[in-house]
Amino acid sequence: MSSNTLFSEFTPATKSEWLAKIGRDLKGRSVEELNWQLSNLDGSPLSISPFAHAEDLPIAPEPLAGNRITNTWAIGENIIVSNDMKAANALTLAGLMGGVNAPCFVFDNNFPSETALNTLLADIELDYISIFFKEKTENRSPLAFLKTLTSKVEKDGKNAFLLRGGIFYDPFADGRFDVVAATETVRFAAENCPNFSVLSVNAERFFTDSEHVVEELLQALTAGEMYLNKLTNKDLDTKMINAAMTFRFQIGVSYFVEIAKLRAFKILWGNVLSAYDCEPTPPVIFASTTDKTFVADAHTNKIRSTTQAMSAVIGGATQLTLQPTEDSNFGRRIARNVQHLMTMESYLDKVVDPSAGSYYIETLTNKIAEAVWERFQK
Repeated sequence: MSSNTLFSEFTPATKSEWLAKIGRDLKGRSVEELNWQLSNLDGSPLSISPFAHAEDLPIAPEPLAGNRITNTWAIGENIIVSNDMKAANALTLAGLMGGVNAPCFVFDNNFPSETALNTLLADIELDYISIFFKEKTENRSPLAFLKTLTSKVEKDGKNAFLLRGGIFYDPFADGRFDVVAATETVRFAAENCPNFSVLSVNAERFFTDSEHVVEELLQALTAGEMYLNKLTNKDLDTKMINAAMTFRFQIGVSYFVEIAKLRAFKILWGNVLSAYDCEPTPPVIFASTTDKTFVADAHTNKIRSTTQAMSAVIGGATQLTLQPTEDSNFGRRIARNVQHLMTMESYLDKVVDPSAGSYYIETLTNKIAEAVWERFQK
């Protein structure tokens, strides 16, 4: 039996009929009493109804698929690197054996020399994974290190042109923007390692909680547009700049809001690209959980981390890193295994934009996107 035949057996119910039924169930209370609120930018509340209907979507939106054919995401893990490169290498290899395919090295100090880099990356096959690097202060140009990295790859007999991953470089992180350094970095990456992102909008610093999602997205969108504005003035192609960019978001505990947040940002970034006469391709989104949402109970944190991870991947994150709920090998293992469960048992990687068509999530996505876009245009 086809789905069309199946649905034809049921009499359609209008939104007014549903609301009348809800009103009877509420025994005279108004359905508006069930509304909840997000914080809008002008101080007024953005009211959200818990009830959505097909009539709220007169034109059914297309899934936010872009050029993706699956919902596969990269499994990340942060490797804190001090001065002991061998210890960091051992930790990385353990993570890779546990299923990580996009480790990120977070350096307490500066990026390593070529000699230290050789120790750090020993026995790591870059052909099969993506690899990321982050310096504590993200506003310094990583061009020198990028040249060291590509040189090391070439010396190892590999093609740096195929290198995948990126450097978390946010040239606007401290309020200043070194346009020359950013331009040189983007141009070098485009010519030598085009699959390696070198501009990263750190939207994690805009996160407070899920209630302030409108402000969070506005700041992320403004920062991303500033990159385009300043770098296109240096005669860089918009498509080249966009290809070099990633956006990093922290995921809060409000399950549906966080799904809608990532979906809304895809729509918003597409609008920005269209304004620059560039094909509106979906942004590369790196999502992470944060210990800001942890409580005293470790088991509660594991459950929260799991639902946050689901929000991220259902929302369409390109890469996901879960903050371990405890600082131990066991904690890191559980953080990895949550992502394996979402693929191997829940199959959340199979369907692109799995929440597409949900009246509630589509309506919530649109409300958030419209609120951000209205303020952004001002």
